[in-house]
Amino acid sequence: MLLTITTTHRPATDLGYLLHKHPGKLQSFTLNFGQAHVFYTETSEERCTAALLLDLDPVGLVRGRGATLDQYVNDRPYVASSFLSVAIWWVAFSIPMFRHVPEPPAKPEADAVRASGPLKASFVQLVDTIREFRTYRQAALMLLAFLIYNDGIGTIIRMAGLYGAELKLPETALVGAIVMVQFVGIPFALLFGQLASWIGAKRAIFLALVVYVVISIVGYRMTAAWQFYLLAFLVGTVQGGSQALSRSLFATMVPRHKSSEFFGFFAVFEKFAGIFGPALFAVTVSLTGSSRQAILSVIAFFVVGALLLAMVDVEAGQRAAREEIRTG
Repeated sequence: MLLTITTTHRPATDLGYLLHKHPGKLQSFTLNFGQAHVFYTETSEERCTAALLLDLDPVGLVRGRGATLDQYVNDRPYVASSFLSVAIWWVAFSIPMFRHVPEPPAKPEADAVRASGPLKASFVQLVDTIREFRTYRQAALMLLAFLIYNDGIGTIIRMAGLYGAELKLPETALVGAIVMVQFVGIPFALLFGQLASWIGAKRAIFLALVVYVVISIVGYRMTAAWQFYLLAFLVGTVQGGSQALSRSLFATMVPRHKSSEFFGFFAVFEKFAGIFGPALFAVTVSLTGSSRQAILSVIAFFVVGALLLAMVDVEAGQRAAREEIRTG
């Protein structure tokens, strides 16, 4: 908002005495709801114009200290409707699975049957699963590779909004980009499945990791909102496909009748892996004072994960799973 005051009373520069603001200086003041800048657009004996430029912070105007508009603004309906829409989304897309996907009856292992109580049975089963990974070494290596590069993927997803806010990007750009990821991700997840049928799941995952390295480099150089949209688009093209293909590739290397057991282990340790990426991001920011270098540091997860993935012998892992099915 810009306000101007002009006088032609001679000497016109006396306006500076009236406002207690020197005509030859630019003066800025920090307010609870933004900043105020006072300057003169013209100064002469015949005419003098003082200007007040208010740089309003809408969040500070509502939530800042002192006299704000907080008592007149109620954003709870918007927040509540957002949570409600998420709940409806999950319920709607869960119905087909509940109705059409059969679940076989649970058959606990012998150790779990002998265990006293469900809590002890769970830990017994966890120990047995860890032991069984010795038999399925390729599946274990695939799991380790996934946990590492998926940590990098999760770090980019979690830190993107904070990084964009640090660069002073508009909130509309941040929210719009996050929404765009969801809509871009659906068709590209299907396309990645088709791509895997042409070149193989392992090569398709390698391609996704290359794209994530490009995302990190573009993020390091990002200065404008359109670049943030570009990053969101690139993330949407590979996010769903890379994770879905990783899980499906892992599934081919474990026996079908033990898939729930191994994927339960997979899901638990996936959560632990999500700690290291944000931790590395925070350490890099504290050492360098900038999130730009932290974005580049995430590339390490993609490189290490890709190297481990290259060591996975998919055919050997699938043979071990088939052998278990035949003998078990």
